[in-house]
Amino acid sequence: MATVPANRLLLAVLAAALVAAAIIFLRPGGQPGLLEPPAPGEDFMDVVMAGVSHSAVKDGVPQWSLTAREASFSIEQEKAWLSNVNATFFARDEQEIFVSAQKGVIGTQSQDVSLEGEVILHDRDYAVTSQRFDYENASRRILSPAPVDMRGPRLHITGDSLVHDLDKGVVTVTGNVKGSVFELRPDL
Repeated sequence: MATVPANRLLLAVLAAALVAAAIIFLRPGGQPGLLEPPAPGEDFMDVVMAGVSHSAVKDGVPQWSLTAREASFSIEQEKAWLSNVNATFFARDEQEIFVSAQKGVIGTQSQDVSLEGEVILHDRDYAVTSQRFDYENASRRILSPAPVDMRGPRLHITGDSLVHDLDKGVVTVTGNVKGSVFELRPDL
């Protein structure tokens, strides 16, 4: 009976696992069905992964983090297409802004994020819904170029677009703005 050194056996098991992962995750033509992926035959996704988590940190301070069910990466386009996205953006005074979306795209160099499809943004007091939100990493702003609906315990506002400056803590709704502000009752 021949014996195999433990190092060779471990190396063989790792190699087999890598081959199995490549067969499962690297499908010809990339991963279809994510936010505007390249058309079939145009580009090939370099990496396709399931269960993705990513955090952006600047000068040791967390800027945002996200998880996604799936991600397809294109090195040439410097983008990652995501599905079933949940993100947390860290604003001033340790306030957390939570966002969920059906799909999204991250610029792998810019760290800009676009989220689409029944997007819900909320903090401890307010919720904003829209079909799209974009995060500009350089300016640390969350923007919605699509109509928004903001609701909270004291207000309900709708408008054509929104800008949330995370560093200043200011939310601006513009374009056809309508809203209601509710009084706080003294007995509450």
